[in-house]
Amino acid sequence: MTEDVPSSSAEPPGDIGEGTSVPVRIAAIAALGGLLFGYGTAVINGALSALEDRFQVDAGVLGFVMASALLGAAVGALLLLLQHSVGVRRFRRVAGRRSRVRAARCGAEGRALWS
Repeated sequence: MTEDVPSSSAEPPGDIGEGTSVPVRIAAIAALGGLLFGYGTAVINGALSALEDRFQVDAGVLGFVMASALLGAAVGALLLLLQHSVGVRRFRRVAGRRSRVRAARCGAEGRALWS
């Protein structure tokens, strides 16, 4: 009788590696995304009460702030896909240029974000 002996290059159980099927990888990524989305929403909800107390805004404005933050998270995720399609270095170079231009424009107008 021969026994099947796993080779030394076999991955430990539970690792998501090359031997894992595509649906399992997609499910793992979706689960991580859901976890991060839930965490971000909880953090934003904690910030909403502080905004309400500090600026005395009504529920409509708070709803707009929450929707804007979640929309910003979705746009950020789409930009991540764009970053991988055009290349990380090129994407960051363009983003850096845009940030410098915006900072120069704010400085030229004599205003700051926190004023």
